[in-house]
Amino acid sequence: MLFRSDLEADLLPIARTTDSALTIAASAGSGAKTLGEWVALARANPGKFNAAGGAGVAEMSVRAFIKEQKLPVTFVPYRDIVQAGGDLAEDRLQLLSSSLAVAQPHVDAGKARFVAVATSARSPVAPDIPSAAEQGFPTIGYESTVGFYGPAGMSLALRERIAADIMEVLKDQGVVKRLADTGQAVVAEGPAQLQAVVKRQQVDMSRLAAILDMPKKE
Repeated sequence: MLFRSDLEADLLPIARTTDSALTIAASAGSGAKTLGEWVALARANPGKFNAAGGAGVAEMSVRAFIKEQKLPVTFVPYRDIVQAGGDLAEDRLQLLSSSLAVAQPHVDAGKARFVAVATSARSPVAPDIPSAAEQGFPTIGYESTVGFYGPAGMSLALRERIAADIMEVLKDQGVVKRLADTGQAVVAEGPAQLQAVVKRQQVDMSRLAAILDMPKKE
C-alpha cells in the first residue's frame, strides 16, 4: 500500500514548473571523488564519517542509503541545512545531500566536491555531475519537483487556464536563467503531468519508508 497524504484529498495539481538539482557533495577532506569512492572510504573508516540531508525526502534518502549499504556512518540532523554546508566545508560532515545552492559555494572554494546529483538522471542545470542511479546507488536518487496546486473542488478548466499563464511566464529566458542559477531546471507542464509526477514520488517515498521500516499511513 502506498503512503497517502492530505495532498490527495485537499489539493489539486495545476502546473509543474521546475525540477530541483539536488546534489550530493563530499567534503574535500574525505578524499572521495565519486559516490562509490565515498562508500568505500566510509567502510574503511568505521565510525569516522558523518552524513546529512535536507529536511524531507533528502533526509529519508540519505538515511535509507546508509542503512541499505550497511555503512558505519552517523546521520546528523540539522534544523538549518545551510549550517550543514559549513560543516561539510570544515570536514566535520563528510557527505551532504542538499540543493545545489547550499553546496556550490563550498565546492567553488575547493572545500567540497559534487559526487552525484540525487536524481535518477543527470540534471540539465548540472550536466557534468553523474546521477546517483548511474553510479549504482538508486536508493539515493529521487525526483524533486516544484509545482502549483489549488484547493479541492477547483475545476479542471480553471486549473488549465492558470497552468497556461504559468507556462507563458516560464518561456521568458530571463526567468529560466534565474531559476537555473539556483539549481532549478524548468519543466513546464500541466495538471495531468504534475499528477503523474506525484504518483511516481509516492512510490519512491514508499520505497524509502520500507527500507527505514517506517509505519504505513492508512
